[in-house]
Amino acid sequence: YRDAISDFKKTLLLNPNFTDAYCNLGIGYKSLGNYEKAIESYKLAYKLNNNFLEAKLNLGGLYYELGKYREAIAEYRDVLDKNKNIEHAHQLIADALIKEIKHDVATDHHIKAISINPKNPINFFLLGADYIYTGDKNLAAENFKKALILDPKYCAAYYGLSKVQKISLSDPVVQQIKKLLIDKTVLSSDKVYLNFTMAKIHESNDDDEQFFEYLTIGNKLRNQESKFDIGKTKNQITIIKNIFKNKIFKNKKLIEQFKEKIEICPIFIVGMPRSGTSLIEQILSNNDIIFGAGELDTIHEFLLKLVSSESSEIQLIDGLNVLKKNYLERLEYITDKKIIIDKLPLNFYWIGFIKTIFPNAKIIHIKRDPIAINFSIYKNLFEEGAIEFSYDEDDIINFYKFYEELMQFWNEIYSDEILNIDYDLLVNNPAIEAKKIFKFTNVDFNSNYLKIENNSRAVTTASDLQIRNKIYKGSSENWKKYKKYLKKFIDAFQ
Repeated sequence: YRDAISDFKKTLLLNPNFTDAYCNLGIGYKSLGNYEKAIESYKLAYKLNNNFLEAKLNLGGLYYELGKYREAIAEYRDVLDKNKNIEHAHQLIADALIKEIKHDVATDHHIKAISINPKNPINFFLLGADYIYTGDKNLAAENFKKALILDPKYCAAYYGLSKVQKISLSDPVVQQIKKLLIDKTVLSSDKVYLNFTMAKIHESNDDDEQFFEYLTIGNKLRNQESKFDIGKTKNQITIIKNIFKNKIFKNKKLIEQFKEKIEICPIFIVGMPRSGTSLIEQILSNNDIIFGAGELDTIHEFLLKLVSSESSEIQLIDGLNVLKKNYLERLEYITDKKIIIDKLPLNFYWIGFIKTIFPNAKIIHIKRDPIAINFSIYKNLFEEGAIEFSYDEDDIINFYKFYEELMQFWNEIYSDEILNIDYDLLVNNPAIEAKKIFKFTNVDFNSNYLKIENNSRAVTTASDLQIRNKIYKGSSENWKKYKKYLKKFIDAFQ
């Protein structure tokens, strides 16, 4: 990349108006992590030629990767104002709109992309995913099938279809998947989808042995691609605790800085993935004054970078101020409601940091049977790169223990400011537990809020379809019928 940048600079000495060179400089700088230079180069390319829409698309893509979704949307809108028939621009702006909880508008862009190119299976797959988010299984299935007609090797579409439709073992789809599993031209990353699809099919047809056989293969394949390092996670937890204890908790000047009252009251629902965070969000967001924003990545991604660098005390304070500003701006862009839920489970890393910069924030921690959680994590295929520890039983067990350690640390410091909810108590006595939750958030409770099946908000997490059903008991017991396959989890949490 450095050699490429050097050559493009020489090109510009020969021709200072060569827009392609600026655009390629942007790609080079982005690849080296020099984002400021990359942004500057893309902007220069477009300034020289305001019909050079590729530079705009690249700039939008960089903003998206940096988590600056509003800026990305603005760039993509500029492109579409110039040319409404760029299929890829509709796909890209839809991705960014989904991140900013603008699902209806995102769906419109996916429909537009189909009208531009009805022969691209990706467009139908993306529209199918939109309908999963809104709980429309029939329309989701219809679009996944259209994607597969156009491309019978579109492996992710098979997985999407298995989520919204029960597939019998005699269905022709099963034979098609089996052929693809032995096809040497099919990528390992695609075979992940195929194995998880077959696992789901066999689970729904009560074939436990085949369910676990395909599940094990799918997890091993995805784990080979994973960048997860349990040692790195252990180190992160230690650093988080040390920075909080030594640089934040005892720093009265820093704490005073963030005591200014804000209108917005964020509610953070934390815990392990698959612990029931979506259930609490659905109950709370049934109240019209509360907005369920789903899983916002702003705090987790920002603080991971901040604590991994050798930050001085001044840099730490500056970083926390930037985070507060960015987060509040994102919330204000998403909704005009003043009580907003962020249910990213992994925010349990940052409870002390959150309470420092948002003293009025409400922290709800949901606990659940560890075997139920760990099995549910292991059997779900998450968005690529989202929960990297989830494809190896030992990694899941170790991560769970780090989670317990960190939650104990936060509970000792904030014993009166964290509401700990037990998932099984919640599903067995929903009215009693929900009243506690609403009282903690200073919002009036109504028994109608327990009718989560009436909540039509879009859900983009692994609970996207499950959360459309009524509250039901006994889900934490489901793992028990698979005891013979779950020895590691049972031994770890007996």
